[in-house]
Amino acid sequence: MIIANRRKFSSAFKSQVAFKEKETLSELSQRFEVSQEIITRWNGEFLSSLKVFLLARSRHVVMTHFSKWTSSQKIRAEILFEKYPKLKEAYDVSMKLTQIYNTNKDKGVALTKLALWYNSVEKLECKFFNSVIQTMQNNYGTILNYFDRKSTNAAAESFNAKVKAFRAQFRGVRDIPFFIFRLNKILG
Repeated sequence: MIIANRRKFSSAFKSQVAFKEKETLSELSQRFEVSQEIITRWNGEFLSSLKVFLLARSRHVVMTHFSKWTSSQKIRAEILFEKYPKLKEAYDVSMKLTQIYNTNKDKGVALTKLALWYNSVEKLECKFFNSVIQTMQNNYGTILNYFDRKSTNAAAESFNAKVKAFRAQFRGVRDIPFFIFRLNKILG
């Protein structure tokens, strides 16, 4: 049994052959002395790696408001949203929520707009918004309080984290009044 020597091709050569758009598959096969099946496989490999590259490089784009995109991010977003229209819909819905929080000052108007936003999320049928929907359903009263003063409980959460870190530093608390006294002196 004779085993034929396998030729090894560089990725540059593969991409050169796979992306020749003006030549047919059979012409490429004859010109480069490579079977048509191999050229087809190379093309598929490059397209799948391009998809992964596009999604990986676009992660920041979909997390940023469109008004803050650079020119290259705008181009990338256009390509991404053309290739993945469902992602465009999800991005638009998330930006609507951002707009509701940034522009509304009245609690009643915000409640109405949040209800409309909720309906658009349901129409989208995207499972990734389920946790947001669940959180809003469970805490809508507290969430709407944001529109009264445009403030959050971030300061309280930060203080709570400092207390936990302080407590962890001393590996627990036995004497609670003394612990509160020390907190008052150090963090107060």
